[in-house]
Amino acid sequence: MAGIGFKLAANGRYTDAEGKRPGRYRFDSATGGISFTDGHLGGQTATVSGGAPSIRFSNMVSCEPWGR
Repeated sequence: MAGIGFKLAANGRYTDAEGKRPGRYRFDSATGGISFTDGHLGGQTATVSGGAPSIRFSNMVSCEPWGR
């Protein structure tokens, strides 16, 4: 899942996992949806579901896990 890691800040901003490529996000508590603007996830939407944090992105390529 290279390139998908990110960190959310409480001020509506996010960065990639390394603290670079900043952008903005918006969370809709009514739908559980997150939309990303700018940065490496710009244009993506996601939904948060389940008891544990789990995010499903739109428009992303699905990959198989690495070999065992």
